[in-house]
Amino acid sequence: MSTTTHKSRLDTTPTIVIAIGDSGIRDAREIYHKAKKEGVADQLLVIWINSRSEFPEHDADGIRTFRLEKPGTEHIERDREARAYVSAGREIRDIMGAKRWREVARYYLDTVENISRLEGFIETRITRFMKEFLQDQSIKGPDAANVILTAGAGGGTGSGGIPMISAMVDTITDELSADGALSSVNFHLWGIVSVATVDNTVSNGPVPDVKPRYLSNTAALLSELRAMAGQGDASYPLEIPLVSAQEGATIRRDSYTIEENPFDGVYLVRYVQNHDGDVEAYRRGVNRTAAAIAYRWMRQDLEQDDVENAADDLNSTFFEARAVTFEAPTDVINELFEERRRIESRETTLEQLTSTRDNYRDAAQQIQRLQSLANIDLNLDESEVATAQLDTEEGEPVEADGGNRTPPRQAHELALKTANSITPGQVSEELIEDRVETVQIQLTDKFHDAVPANELIAAVTLSAIVDTLAETREDHAFPEAVRDFVDSHIDALEQFNGAFDQTAPVRVLYSEIVRPFLKDRLSTLRSKLDATTPIVDYGERSTLKQKIANTEQTLERLDRLNAEHRRIVEALESTQERLVTARESLREVLETFHGDFQSVQTRIESTETKLRKARSRSERLRSELLNPSMGRSVTFPVVDPEQLDPSMFEGSPGLAKLVREGVIDQDRAAANLNTALRAEEGSAPLDDKLMTESGARSPARGRPIVFASDDAMDPLWANAAASDSVTATANSEFSLAPKRITHQSTDELTILVEYGDIHFENFLHPVGADAIRDGVSDLVGLDVDLRESVAYHELLGLEPQPDSTDTTTDSDS
Repeated sequence: MSTTTHKSRLDTTPTIVIAIGDSGIRDAREIYHKAKKEGVADQLLVIWINSRSEFPEHDADGIRTFRLEKPGTEHIERDREARAYVSAGREIRDIMGAKRWREVARYYLDTVENISRLEGFIETRITRFMKEFLQDQSIKGPDAANVILTAGAGGGTGSGGIPMISAMVDTITDELSADGALSSVNFHLWGIVSVATVDNTVSNGPVPDVKPRYLSNTAALLSELRAMAGQGDASYPLEIPLVSAQEGATIRRDSYTIEENPFDGVYLVRYVQNHDGDVEAYRRGVNRTAAAIAYRWMRQDLEQDDVENAADDLNSTFFEARAVTFEAPTDVINELFEERRRIESRETTLEQLTSTRDNYRDAAQQIQRLQSLANIDLNLDESEVATAQLDTEEGEPVEADGGNRTPPRQAHELALKTANSITPGQVSEELIEDRVETVQIQLTDKFHDAVPANELIAAVTLSAIVDTLAETREDHAFPEAVRDFVDSHIDALEQFNGAFDQTAPVRVLYSEIVRPFLKDRLSTLRSKLDATTPIVDYGERSTLKQKIANTEQTLERLDRLNAEHRRIVEALESTQERLVTARESLREVLETFHGDFQSVQTRIESTETKLRKARSRSERLRSELLNPSMGRSVTFPVVDPEQLDPSMFEGSPGLAKLVREGVIDQDRAAANLNTALRAEEGSAPLDDKLMTESGARSPARGRPIVFASDDAMDPLWANAAASDSVTATANSEFSLAPKRITHQSTDELTILVEYGDIHFENFLHPVGADAIRDGVSDLVGLDVDLRESVAYHELLGLEPQPDSTDTTTDSDS
């Protein structure tokens, strides 16, 4: 707890934030984060109230939640009849939240299940929270506490719940202050309401009445709050009856009575429901405005009995509030450093990938060159790989090698030499395999690493050997020798074998006709020789011996040619089979080659895209550092993004250090502060105003409040100078002098502008309060009955509208 010794006063006012509905919860969460950042979270109690079944996740000890239970089903019709403000046919069960129906939110509060539990919950939490301070003997007081209600005006739960909860909290705090342990505490009730507006009323979603209902709910809520503050047609005392008290709720009252204005102030913050920009950033800006308002009253000077809101400040109940936070550019600078690291990494990756792609292209060129030189078809046309697609740059020839004995030329020449060196007499499968391997050993290392050289050389060499063997087979003497023999012995062959067919294949002719004929002839001649006597038949024997010798010589010659021819044919057939296998293997590796190339190409394209995006982001961040865009959050401009030292930003340097080190451009920083303060039309975040018909304000009835650390205040505000000084601009633009509240955080400066004496009707854009009182049934050309949005007719002196016959359920909206 932030205290000093010797019974000193607290330096921060104990504050209870009660958030109703989704929008209010978002505001309250940002308020808590702000208090935690400023080191005063222990002096803050946050209560979330919602009709949804779940709350946003959080890890804060100081946040308490209260879920409005859905009323029991057994008394639905009785509940409707007892609550005239609930329209007939309105779905009030089996829905998540109030679905933008304010009357449903009021009903959820005013039920036996919820009203006494909620009142007891709030009273107990406030009592326990305040007693922690009052029982601390080291501090004086506190004699004051803030209760801040946050809600969105355009929705259902928050908009429909805040009037009753305001009356409930006012009653609770009045009773706590009247007697007992908290009698010394003066409670101050504040409201922070996000006022819903739209840029247009044309719905772009599934529910046609969403945007108009935002407007009508806002108009109804502001009319009710205005009535509670004594600015409506009804007179005090005002009452909000509790129907649940007559239905058995254990509560000490049957209504909440409002005797006087319960609010010290209600802040209205513009919230565009269909904002076209960054929705999350815009919403965060609205939430930050709520946090600045809450912190403003937590740190307000409390030397007097009352929280300062006297004539020297803003003598109003309703305030228009707008805020802009100027932040140290640390996050943007670190983003820039990160983008630059990405750029450097991707440039390195792109360089490596480009080199790899070029290697693939060089490899593809060698493959194409060898195929061209060898004049061979690798049977790749039907495969997915087509090496032509891996060609070199457009216009670069792949045929010419300048006369150099490049690896493709060497492989081609050695393949031909190897094929021609295989003689018919020595041809064999083993010899061919050995010769192919020899070529691979000699040339594989000479090819590019990416070339599948072993497979390519094998295919090219085997193709050359197949061509050579095929030519050798065709030129071999065996077929001609067999034909010549057949032609010269045709009659004898026909007589020898009646089935003789001289058109049969040569090897068939030889094996089935010619060789058996020669063997038979040898047998016959030898038999005749054996039948003669050496002396008597000398001449005949000499003749027979010569015939035998000639026949044996013919048979031996034809057998030798046949065996040689057979080896050639067998070698050719086996080599052809190996060539098919080699080509299939080459097809597979080239398909892998092609896939790898395409993968590299895809990665290059992806890396180039990422590099372009990183460079674009880097340039955007650089531009943002030099000329920050004006929004609800703005970074201070830097002098030169190129000269930033990353080591300075390893921690979180504060604004003062960044100014001292010359990182922040003081002149342009002052100019941006002046732009924000002047609220020039369409150019500054503080021009995000609700007063659409109030005209120019020179000076405006309001004051800027500056939140900054001590060391950042002087260089960026008090001593900052541009064409005119920041303090001079603040004094000239606003009727009241700037107020300063010290920040503990050193990395931001926030300007909160409060306007009093506002033109209230302008908040109901595009309709006014009279539209509700007069029961106008049409809103900007759409059939939306404004009276449907009124949930507290008693406050406006109205009777609830007659029951509608419309049975449209909430699930349709």
